[in-house]
Amino acid sequence: MHRRPAESIAYRIAADGVDILVDLSGYTLDARPEVLAMRPAPIQVSYLGFLGTQGSRHIDYTLLDRHCMLPEQRKYWDESVAYLSETSIYCERHVTHAKPLSRAEYGLPETGWVLCALHMPRKIDPMAFDLWLELLEEIPESVLWLVSQNPAQQQAVIDYAQAKGLQAERLVFASFVDRPEHLARYRHADVFLDTFVFNGHTTVIDALSMGVPVVTLPGDAPCARGGASILRAHGLPELVASSPREYKAIVHQLYVDSAWRKEIRARVMDDTASRLFCPEERVREIETAYEMMWARHQAGLPPADFDVPDIDVPSVARS
Repeated sequence: MHRRPAESIAYRIAADGVDILVDLSGYTLDARPEVLAMRPAPIQVSYLGFLGTQGSRHIDYTLLDRHCMLPEQRKYWDESVAYLSETSIYCERHVTHAKPLSRAEYGLPETGWVLCALHMPRKIDPMAFDLWLELLEEIPESVLWLVSQNPAQQQAVIDYAQAKGLQAERLVFASFVDRPEHLARYRHADVFLDTFVFNGHTTVIDALSMGVPVVTLPGDAPCARGGASILRAHGLPELVASSPREYKAIVHQLYVDSAWRKEIRARVMDDTASRLFCPEERVREIETAYEMMWARHQAGLPPADFDVPDIDVPSVARS
């Protein structure tokens, strides 16, 4: 589809009588914003794939939540905001029947704590990485588990850490593997460290799905607050730090307090009180948001911010 002319795509959307067109890409790879600029649908919505304003009048709404969108950030967005009640991030708890390789086969030591940060390298900001190196210094025999995208990137990370006084063997690099094995290898992680400028989203959900506690430090922009939105919706607000110092303190507490660590890991895997791993609830909320958008449109009203009513689905219906 991304190879077809924009005019052809827009014509097909209009001919099909689409009422609400949802853009999941924004300005990411292979996106087609020029299609939406032609206004093929009466209501056009940005959701999930691009956590930033598109800065254009052809996007009427975005779906967010009030944990992601701070009031002081609202003025920077051109889209009207439909606020979902708990989290705007749709997800299901991932499962895998794959068995992980041994720690040694992943290059991990047989003992010691594994600080996991399996983000795409481009997401790792200097402030977060410096904090992770401090944690390595402070937690004996710990290692930092990172993704290796290519030899040059890997060497640059090693050089930076060594310049800070860290030994190269304290960094362990994971290669790209099939998704079932990728999920399975999380079982070797003790804690997942979130990035700051642009939080993990899929990676955070992957870690929680496999029972790994996640520690996050929210920033100002919605892209820096997804981790907090996810953890609060899952009933784990104590893993959301308010400062770099608290971020480190939470990790340290997980390390030294075995009873608290056991409690947190049990809650990570318990979905009974979660508002995160409940896809039916999120679908109903999103459908309600679309119905409210359409009602305004039919009434001749322009797009405007609104809150989607809280919709609680019985736990038996949740993933």
